[in-house]
Amino acid sequence: VSEEVRTQILRNIPARIKAARPDLKPGSDIRYLYDSGVWLAGPVKVNKLWFSTSFHHQQILQYLLGSYNEDGTPVPDDNFLWNSSSKLAWQVNPTSQLSYFYTIQRKVNGHRASTTMFVQSGATTRNDKTPQLNQVKWTSSMRSNMVVDVSGSLNRNRDWFTWPSEAKDGDIAGFDAVTNTLLTVLPTY
Repeated sequence: VSEEVRTQILRNIPARIKAARPDLKPGSDIRYLYDSGVWLAGPVKVNKLWFSTSFHHQQILQYLLGSYNEDGTPVPDDNFLWNSSSKLAWQVNPTSQLSYFYTIQRKVNGHRASTTMFVQSGATTRNDKTPQLNQVKWTSSMRSNMVVDVSGSLNRNRDWFTWPSEAKDGDIAGFDAVTNTLLTVLPTY
C-alpha cells in the first residue's frame, strides 16, 4: 500500500481505534493459505469394475484493508473449502456401462463481510454450505456412430447463514456513516 493510500485510509479510521492502536499500519495480510489434494483410481475387477476417488482442501485466513474492531484488531476473512468425489463404473457388457457418481463439498466462510463498506468482526455473517450430488448414469453405444446416455441425479444443498462467534444476543447493530463502517452486529441475519 502506498503512503498516499495509507494516509487516506488512516484519515477514515475512527479516533477510538487509532487511540487503541497508535502503531496501526493499514494493510491487507494473508496469515495462511493452504491448498492440498489427493486422488486414487483403478480397477476393482480388471476390465469389469473401476473406481476413482478424490479429496481437495483449501483454507485461507486473511485480513482485509480498513476493517477494524473497537480494540484496533483487524477483522478476519476466514474461509475453508473441501470437496470429495467418488465414482464407480461397471462395464455391463462390451457396449454398455453403468456408473454411480457422488460428490460433496463443504464451504465455510467464518466472517463474510460486506464488499462495499468496512465492518467489525461481529457485523459479518457466518456462511456454511454443504452441497451434495448423487448421479446414476447408463451409457451404451448403439452403433459405431451413436451413443445413448441416460442419467438421473439428486442434488441437495444446505446453505446456512448465522451470526459469527463474536456476535452475542442483546447486541445492537450500528452504522458509522462517517467511516462507512458496520458496527457490533448486522441489522439482519
